[in-house]
Amino acid sequence: MQMDIKKTEPKLIFRTERLYFRTMTQEDFGLLCQILQDEKAMYAYEHAFSDEEVREWLNRQLGRYEEYGFGLWMVHRLDDGEFLGQAGLTMQDGGGRQVLEIGYLFKRAFWHNGYATEAAAGLKEYAFRVLGRDEVYSIIRDSNAASQRVAERNGMEVAGAIVKHYYGMDMPHYLYCVKKKNRKVQKIGGADGPTSVFVGRPAGRKKKEEFTEFLDRAAASVRPCRKSMEEAASYLVDKHGAKPWPLTVRQLQTLKSNVIMNCYEGVLKRPEPLKEGAGENEVRSWFAQDTSFEQAEAYPADRLNLDMRAWLLPDTEQKDGGDISPAKGEAVSEAGEKTVVEMEMNSGYVSLRSGSEEIMDDLTLFLGVSREDIEHRSPRFITYAALLRRRGEIC
Repeated sequence: MQMDIKKTEPKLIFRTERLYFRTMTQEDFGLLCQILQDEKAMYAYEHAFSDEEVREWLNRQLGRYEEYGFGLWMVHRLDDGEFLGQAGLTMQDGGGRQVLEIGYLFKRAFWHNGYATEAAAGLKEYAFRVLGRDEVYSIIRDSNAASQRVAERNGMEVAGAIVKHYYGMDMPHYLYCVKKKNRKVQKIGGADGPTSVFVGRPAGRKKKEEFTEFLDRAAASVRPCRKSMEEAASYLVDKHGAKPWPLTVRQLQTLKSNVIMNCYEGVLKRPEPLKEGAGENEVRSWFAQDTSFEQAEAYPADRLNLDMRAWLLPDTEQKDGGDISPAKGEAVSEAGEKTVVEMEMNSGYVSLRSGSEEIMDDLTLFLGVSREDIEHRSPRFITYAALLRRRGEIC
């Protein structure tokens, strides 16, 4: 049955490093069909939706907005507005009680780009920071290994199991859960740098001590080996077969904003830092006053003498031992998008657009760290040390 729900204008909910989330409208029926009528994208549901089922799905979200103030939202890429999929928060049966769940469905063309992980992380923080919830769940089929990995990367652990009866079948599901702990304001991000600000939880004293000890060991064994950005560009060309690539005006704008947020925070005016243990009202007020992203977008690039460049990489494949070498094929990632490395040559900022993490890891190891990075335990040094530990070169 089709619900009679009033049409609504799209409303921006929040944004993360590469994504923005907005409410659905009746006009989004065609976009939703691109996902919900794709049998492979809907494998967890065991069938592609009919037009009537898509309409019911859409109306259900609009109803959730009115009842709860949240639901599944449309997800777009920040730099060009491309529609990627849907993700949001919904109330679901968690085995006899209602729980708040993180859910998402992305178009197949955009799988394997880290969008699900980024969306899930942002939704977790939205649940804690904006909705004031103490816990949030992901309910995942036992056969859905990819979503289980996303939940684990989101700090979730298995808290139980239920069986859903759907489409004439019994479907076992795991209940993944993460609980809110004492929290402080911090920035989070990925390859593009921490350009989104959320409320995060501090590590426990023991974990802090263990991590500090690890960094001390790494500092004692790592030698200064920082390469220049020009050397990094030559490395991309020589080893990966990269070629210079022009960015669109919008892509340059996004790159500029990320560079300023990460490397030139001194040009931005921000509210006084929140004290640890600040209440929800104080946090909301702080975020209402923080216009740093808008300032970064408006700041003229020529004032900082920014030298922004990009390189297109051919398809890559991982050989035994983790080496990344060029493979035959067009310059696209597994998801069908162009794999582009973006750099700002003066600040040393590097980001990867639509490529595998192995490429960024390889470039990070090539660039190395400076003596100053080591002495000050900079974010660059921490990333470098973590990569070496993952490769078994330090412990």
